[in-house]
Amino acid sequence: MAVISKLKSPLLLIRHYGQILTVFPKVFKTTFNFGNVKALALNYHGAISIKKINIHSSKVAGQSEVTAISQANLDLAKEQFQESLK
Repeated sequence: MAVISKLKSPLLLIRHYGQILTVFPKVFKTTFNFGNVKALALNYHGAISIKKINIHSSKVAGQSEVTAISQANLDLAKEQFQESLK
């Protein structure tokens, strides 16, 4: 289990960089491209100051294991995330 204060250490991130890159695509299905990941890495310390961004999902009718997130929710989360990086 990771301790949040230790995640702030750039040395820790560098040591586990390969593991992070290997695990991330297995766990998260995203449309991140290199530019997005680079921006996140460059703004990492700003990103860890984010308190909470709520993204609400709802079940897809007839498919109990599938959830959907509305575009409006994604747009709101994106705006909140960008604000927190300023």
